[in-house]
Amino acid sequence: MVDPLSCPKCEYVRRPKDDAPFSQCPKCGVIFSKYAKLKLQENEPPPNDTLISQHRPQRKPVNFPRWPVLAVVGAAFFILVFIIATAIKDSQPTSGSSSVSLVWLFLLFFIVAASGHRSKARALKLKFQKLGVLTGKSKSEILAAVGSPNSFSVVGQNQTLLQWQAPGYHIAIIFTEDICDGVSHEHVS
Repeated sequence: MVDPLSCPKCEYVRRPKDDAPFSQCPKCGVIFSKYAKLKLQENEPPPNDTLISQHRPQRKPVNFPRWPVLAVVGAAFFILVFIIATAIKDSQPTSGSSSVSLVWLFLLFFIVAASGHRSKARALKLKFQKLGVLTGKSKSEILAAVGSPNSFSVVGQNQTLLQWQAPGYHIAIIFTEDICDGVSHEHVS
């Protein structure tokens, strides 16, 4: 897998200290948008399709209440743990209290795992909130505060789209040169 911040031509991986524009490779100097156009003209797909934004229609996210799904998954998990605990109890009749403890242990594990899933989204969202208004901030300032993006796309001349994702949170920011133009979209689930 090619790193989303690597050059599609020489595969150089961009480092935080590189001062070349994000639309250009610091090592070989290739301009990503021109390279992508050349590759498209040759009818050859670029090696890293995350670098080139193909203007595809966006699918609308399906908004439905999540609590019924969580209730069904939780009930199925509890039934599974109960069946396992019953089987253990039947095979070892003297250890009935340990099978009840096993049920609570599995239930506690499920709750902890489910809560950790959302903590990454909250942490990422909080980093962006601490930055305040993003428009006008430099790319390096945003990267220093929130870390590397999950995706990097060339969307126009001297324009890039950087995206950060965590389970339950997604934000996409457009930059012209190295200055933030604003948030393209943000989704919280």
